[in-house]
Amino acid sequence: MTPIIFVAVLFALVAGYVILKRRTSGVAGSQVADTAAAQRKYLLIILRRSPAKLRADTLEAAARSAWGHFGRNDTSRYVDRGVSDVMFVMQAHGNAFSLIASQKSDRKLDEPTTFVPPESSSVWKNYSHDLSIGVAHAYDSSPAKLAAYVGTLCARLCDGDSLALIHPASRRLWQLNKGVIEQLQNDPRAFFEQYQNRNEHITPLA
Repeated sequence: MTPIIFVAVLFALVAGYVILKRRTSGVAGSQVADTAAAQRKYLLIILRRSPAKLRADTLEAAARSAWGHFGRNDTSRYVDRGVSDVMFVMQAHGNAFSLIASQKSDRKLDEPTTFVPPESSSVWKNYSHDLSIGVAHAYDSSPAKLAAYVGTLCARLCDGDSLALIHPASRRLWQLNKGVIEQLQNDPRAFFEQYQNRNEHITPLA
């Protein structure tokens, strides 16, 4: 799939969902602005050594494991629509989340300015594929919930070929280890909030 077609398909998938939610829930203009802020803040990208295998059934299982504590979903499935191995839109309690798999050559990411630990800068040079998890439509205004949706699902999707994690809003890269995964699972809001101030001291996760 060429980058142009890739973007067109993604836009159609996400736009279709957002339009549907606005018609059914009466989203106001201020909420749209909040969604734009959430899209910037709650976006994580997994750097990988191999393509991410995106399948509806495996994503559904991952979401049920990650999001089950939120209670019964408003539809029977979390996976809304998508293209295998390329992109999916998932929904939970009125919120929509986009998952996009890409090759390094197809997605131009800004180089991180901070690497945790410093020697993890080699990952930036050597990864071959990536997988992004982010907000497509924010119905919830709770930072804790949005952080938990993105963080816990990201943790579930990390596997043996996952090398590092990027938070584009702060331009930070973390080498993946047990500490990073556990914080995403157990305290995702803290993961996002503690790096919000770009001038603060950064303590590597154990």
